[in-house]
Amino acid sequence: MLSRNLEFITVHRKESLSDNLAEWFAKATYEEYMVKARGGIDVTIPVEGIPIGSGGTYTQEQFEKAKELVKQGKYQKLNRQQEIEYVRKNIGAIELAEKYVECINNNTNNTKLGLHLSAVTNGHSIVVTVWYIPETTSERPPRLESFTIEGATVDQGFPDDLKIQPTGYSILLHRVENSPVSIIINTNKGTVTETIPVLDSSDGLGKRWLEREGSWNGIWSRRGNTNVFDALWQYHAHPDVTAVLTITRAGNTIYVARRESSDGNNCDYVGTIAADGVTVSGTYHCDRGEPEMTWTATISND
Repeated sequence: MLSRNLEFITVHRKESLSDNLAEWFAKATYEEYMVKARGGIDVTIPVEGIPIGSGGTYTQEQFEKAKELVKQGKYQKLNRQQEIEYVRKNIGAIELAEKYVECINNNTNNTKLGLHLSAVTNGHSIVVTVWYIPETTSERPPRLESFTIEGATVDQGFPDDLKIQPTGYSILLHRVENSPVSIIINTNKGTVTETIPVLDSSDGLGKRWLEREGSWNGIWSRRGNTNVFDALWQYHAHPDVTAVLTITRAGNTIYVARRESSDGNNCDYVGTIAADGVTVSGTYHCDRGEPEMTWTATISND
């Protein structure tokens, strides 16, 4: 599920995710930078000649130096695969990450004239993007007049004074249960609509996963029909560990993002569902520990 983590760079003023992140970095204060970093969001832009600390962040002095170089365009840009990995790392959903980066690229490269609207979905999370391709370079962009969203909630909608550019503007929606979602955007140059059908809850994720990794036994309990699970691990004579999981299925491949771990050790899992539809096995890596470890699970509907 796409969290609120990337809302601060979902305004596509630039041609790539790297440039959008750099635009934010160049305007941020050190306090704002550290709030994101402490929240588990990677906002450190590599700049040649300025080392990154062991915690993956800059000191205030390094930050100010890096900020000046970023303003001059002297920063390391991400390629498409790195952008996908960046989004996946911060939102915990590889499938949505690929679609999200592709959406940015398509908006930039789309030459079809007029007003456009797209919606990228992942379970109950939906990224909505609106953009406009003008007939001439001198044409003024359309002005947003109103927008309506039914079947979903939004934390921060489109600004009242939004002028819709070719690179677009995105907002994050949260679908209400499994309901269909309707989006209507009215501008002074026309209206665009998008309807997203009812979410099919028969996604093969079950209600509970019985998981094992090393000597730890885990129980992953699903929150309703979402792809968010509350996890509990237990091991004799050790303190229990809890975390929040986001599970994404792409065919028979499973991606699990483990966040908010009570032991401070966040992890990412990849697995494959066997032919029986309930047995899962794969590998995972964490902030701490071996580079690659194995895990298994059984999906239950009880």
